Amino acid sequence: MTRPQPDLYSHRFDDPVPDLCSLKCLTYQSGDVPLIFALVDHGDISFYSFRDFTLPRDLGH
Repeated sequence: MTRPQPDLYSHRFDDPVPDLCSLKCLTYQSGDVPLIFALVDHGDISFYSFRDFTLPRDLGH
């Protein structure tokens, strides 16, 4: 069975964090697709999720 690709939302580190209601709505709308948040801080990227996830790999590189 093929696993669904994750949805990824990226924010700058100094952007406000989405409120709990928004997070709940996004999680509900994503269904079985993992919802992943990426925060970018001076070139460093951190990934966060409420579920376990593995980032997909680009096999072409």
